[in-house]
Amino acid sequence: MDTREQIFQQLVDECGGGIARVAGSYVRNRAEQEDLVQEIWMAIWRALPNFRGDSSLRTFVYRIAHNRSVTQLVRRRDTADSDLLESVCDERPGPRVA
Repeated sequence: MDTREQIFQQLVDECGGGIARVAGSYVRNRAEQEDLVQEIWMAIWRALPNFRGDSSLRTFVYRIAHNRSVTQLVRRRDTADSDLLESVCDERPGPRVA
């Protein structure tokens, strides 16, 4: 196992419950929460090579969790808005076809 994998596994072991709680604070639906947790861990995996040590690794990880959760909320809101717009029906009569 390389260093990145070791660090990632250590983060999963140490922060797994906290990451799940962060996701749960943004998303109430259990299935969506599980999806969000997966997205957060994938984002952490991708971001690990960019960690510069400007903060603690835990701070870095929880910032990613927060940012990914906020992104999820925005996506849900945008989807809900688009679904609402599609469900609004125009009651005006359309052009007549001869």
